[in-house]
Formats: sequence, C-alpha cells, structure tokens
Amino acid sequence: MLIRPGTALRCVAALIALPLLGAAPAVKEVTLPRDARVTVFADGELIRAQVVAGLPNLMVIAPQSRMRLRLRQQFDDDQAILRVFGRRVLSGRVRDVTLIVDNELRQTEVYWFPKPLIEGPEATLGPLMFVQPRVTFPLDGIGNAAAARYRFKMIGGPTTLVGTRLRDHDQTFLTVFNLEHPRDYPVASAALGAHLARIYGGTLSGPSWDSEIVFGIKRPVRWLTLVRPVRFGPFTLSRLAVRVRDRIDGSGTAPSRIRDADEQVDLEEVTVEAGRAGPRPIYSLTLPRALIAPCARLTFDRRAGQIELVCPAGKQITAA
Repeated sequence: MLIRPGTALRCVAALIALPLLGAAPAVKEVTLPRDARVTVFADGELIRAQVVAGLPNLMVIAPQSRMRLRLRQQFDDDQAILRVFGRRVLSGRVRDVTLIVDNELRQTEVYWFPKPLIEGPEATLGPLMFVQPRVTFPLDGIGNAAAARYRFKMIGGPTTLVGTRLRDHDQTFLTVFNLEHPRDYPVASAALGAHLARIYGGTLSGPSWDSEIVFGIKRPVRWLTLVRPVRFGPFTLSRLAVRVRDRIDGSGTAPSRIRDADEQVDLEEVTVEAGRAGPRPIYSLTLPRALIAPCARLTFDRRAGQIELVCPAGKQITAA
C-alpha cells in the first residue's frame, strides 16, 4: 500500500543535499547488510537508524528514542498526519533538522508518531535519504549460479513508499519490495485480488487473519488461490493473501467480490448493482523478503530512476 505521511499545517519539503567543504568525492553506491543500522546525527544528537526498503521513505524517530533526545521539545511545533490511501489514520509531529547520514549533511525533516514504524531500532530511514544515487541491499544470494537482471521503473519520493508500477491485462498496480516485514507471503489489495481472481480464476479459502501494514495498523486478509499462476519478472504467484472487507479499500466487495472456494454459483442469477460512487479502488502488491530471498541483491538507483533486482537466470521464483 502507498503510505503517504502528510502535514496538516505545513508543506513537505524535498531533501536538499549540502556539500561538505573539503570532503572526499561522494561514493556513488552504498551497500547495506540485512537490517542495517547506520549512525545518524539529527541536530547533533546521535541516533542508530535502520534502513528500510519497503516502508515510508523518510526518517521516523521511535517513541522510546524521542524521550531521550534533547530535540524532543521542538517536536511540539508542527503536526504531521499519516494518511493511508487518503484517509487520516495517525497523528504525529514533524520538525526540521540538520541531518548527517553517512557523513553527508543535508537539511530535512524527521517525524515522530506515538507508535514505532517497526519494533527495535531507534529510528528508520528510507533508501532515498542517502546522498549516494545507488543504495543496494544484499539478499541471501544465488551463489555461483548465472544471474539475470530485472529492472523496474522506480516511483515514489521523500514522503512515500518507493516501488514500481507493473501492468497486467491493462490494469496497473503498485508493487513494493518489503524487506522488513517478517511475513512469508505476498499481499494484494482487495481490488488487485479481485482483478487477479477474475483473470486467472481465483477463489478465497480459510478464515481471515490480521496482517500488519505499518505503524501497527492491521487489515484482515484471506488466502487467494489462482487456477492459473500470474507471472511478472522472476516471480510466479499462484497463492497469495488478499485484503478483505477493508475499511479503507472497500473495492473487494460488491461487483468485484472474490468468490469463496466452496461457494455455489447460480449461472442464471442476475444481480443489479447501484451506481453509487464508492472509494477509489487501490491496486497494490507487497512482496516480502522471504519471496525475494533467492535473489542476490535489490538496488534502488535514483539517478537511473530504476529498481534493479538480480536473481537466478532462467528460474522462476514461486509463491504457492
């Protein structure tokens, strides 16, 4: 899902890199190990932040870190609003800081919300907050096997998720590579799940369970099984979780509702639907680390405007 923190009382500024006098030439790429922690200085305060790939691309201070930092009083100046698909779900604070990331100085903003983005680190920041144009996350690797490069057009910016937009049968959908969430299954929005079920023959089965999106916000999902698998890039999906009866994305109901596996279908039944306008359908897919793990690395290349995935050549990675 696209997570867009907004501000109610101010405009969000883009990151502005400021060169350090006498500094060595900037390195074009930074490589980060799994769950990498980097040292960040915010107005002189040292913070250990985790770099995230599939979460909001901004710096978020964890609640426990905010309490020990001297800059905590200034967080009361400006309000920040977290919006999920345009709906306000969480209120927090934002302030301007002088930020040093990987020995590079810039003026930017840091955010604080009453819930942590993820548990554990003092703060999180996204790959576009580095001055280096290429940020690479090594994965579990492919050993000495032949490799294939898959390049996707990168979309997103300083206050959104960073992902790519794929297309299936004239339907586009946002795809995010989430290396941070512990789940081992891909998740489709209600609208995308309904689209895949219609095109590839799919039904829902089993009870629903809550799957976390971000900041502890959870939505119910169920298993969607496809008769014919959907393929894009190195991935083949025949079973995935899909959001159901979502309070924000209501597009999984009414005409686009997915049939249950044991549901009887009356081919002579005619249903008339009202023409009342509802929420705009959201088409999105989140791929977890467990699915991407057979690849060698994931790179965000800001200069090229691409996300690059290096995976085993000639092999489809399946989620079944």
